[in-house]
Amino acid sequence: MFVVPERADPGHLDECKTLQNSLIKEIHVAFQRRWRLIGHTLRHEEQLHHRILEGQIEAKIGRGRPRTTRIKKVIKDAGLRTYRELKRTATNREEWREYGRMLYKPQP
Repeated sequence: MFVVPERADPGHLDECKTLQNSLIKEIHVAFQRRWRLIGHTLRHEEQLHHRILEGQIEAKIGRGRPRTTRIKKVIKDAGLRTYRELKRTATNREEWREYGRMLYKPQP
């Protein structure tokens, strides 16, 4: 990650560790927010953002390789195989929160 010169002073090493720790915390917060937003969206079936997520809004299909959707990333991160499993997990809020805590636990 960080290149440390051979004769670095101890203060420089502490600064590198502090930067690395703050970056890890920011990534953890981003994962947590994404997890909460997807759970909220999956539980509110009647709202527009849920319809968009499920692809119920028709639009022109672009050329080229299909983009990786946000929902596919969440399914992959959760270690689940299907959207149906993800949706079933999200309907129970306590199970969803516990699953999120288990997935996005910050590394010491």
